[in-house]
Amino acid sequence: MKKLLLLVVLFMSILLNAQMKVGSNPTSIGASNNLEVEATSSDKVYVHKVDGRVFIENKPKAESSDSVVMRDANGEIRQISIARLMGMQDFDGDGLSNNSDSDDDGDGIADASDKCPLQYGCPSNPAGGSTHGCPVNCVLNNSPSSNGTAVISAFTNCNAASSGTLQLGTAVSGVTQTITATVTTAGTYNIIATANGVTFVGSGFVNAGTQNIVLTASGTPQATGTFTYTLNTNPNCSFTRSVTSSVAQSIGGHNWCSGSCNGGGQGGSDVFQTGYANVGSSFTLGAGNYRLSYNLGLTARGKTYSGAPNKPIEGTIWVRIVNTSTGAVFFDGTSSGRNTFSGCTPRGTGDHSASGNLSATSGIVALPLGTYQIQVRGESYMGGCSSGSSDSWAGCCPSMNGGSVNVTAQ
Repeated sequence: MKKLLLLVVLFMSILLNAQMKVGSNPTSIGASNNLEVEATSSDKVYVHKVDGRVFIENKPKAESSDSVVMRDANGEIRQISIARLMGMQDFDGDGLSNNSDSDDDGDGIADASDKCPLQYGCPSNPAGGSTHGCPVNCVLNNSPSSNGTAVISAFTNCNAASSGTLQLGTAVSGVTQTITATVTTAGTYNIIATANGVTFVGSGFVNAGTQNIVLTASGTPQATGTFTYTLNTNPNCSFTRSVTSSVAQSIGGHNWCSGSCNGGGQGGSDVFQTGYANVGSSFTLGAGNYRLSYNLGLTARGKTYSGAPNKPIEGTIWVRIVNTSTGAVFFDGTSSGRNTFSGCTPRGTGDHSASGNLSATSGIVALPLGTYQIQVRGESYMGGCSSGSSDSWAGCCPSMNGGSVNVTAQ
């Protein structure tokens, strides 16, 4: 009986410390393993005796680059790469796996051009993007209709309202564009439209319904003309804005003629008018609405041939611009009107002159894109008041003393 009990104790001790080996080399088992399964290739699957961890030396059937182990629907353990696993997904829910879908995130930008192919609404070259090319304000699963959480079914009016003027080479300030959207789901939005160095941006929260969204411009226009801005959304719409340019020129003195006078007489020769002359340098204006203004000095002249007529000295300036390509004239007739530089005074035989500054501002005129030249003409007037029967006088050629001419976008 004692011998039997000793055998039982010995057998139980062996069982409590047993290791099991299945497969090839059944008598060889790792000292740290409770269980080993060895294939004819010598690859093993084993269970660690201390913590029960499972180690697999032989990979499940897979591509050489696969590194992720997964369990399929049948319970079989498989190995797959992260790239292949991602490719089997359908991120935008269009029924196409990412491997078969040319636009994985459904934002309307092909994966080949999309810096962030798994982020909705990220443009191929996003403004303000991070160093790796993906903008920090793009969030996975944003709606492509708003680039935010809002869902917009349509943009019904891309020209609801506009304010401000875009001027060539001038940093944009106070320029906005209002668009109208049909919002089916309230949420955030981040809408961008860019052209010609100018970016219109609108972001924030919008409620459901028909809503106006204001886009604010920044940047500096690079060229004159009319440019199209298309929203970076799907659906989208477009609007146009024109870039104009203003000019402010300092004008030097100019002599239309030298010492010329009308023939002496009584009346009839009081006025001396010059023709138009080019002054300043040519300049380019974009298509748009403009106003012309000037402030120029003029010296008006007259001459008494006989007697001492009681006469004033008055002057006038006209300014216009001409398109150098077509010859079309704009702002024709913009004038200060006749101004008195010296009142009625007996003026003896000889030359007489008086000077003053003349200013005028035109109405608004629509100009096409083109290159323009400023043209100026002047007038001297020595007439009116009184004279004797033996008096003889005449107006003489004036001269311009310089100043400024401005053509300003409106």
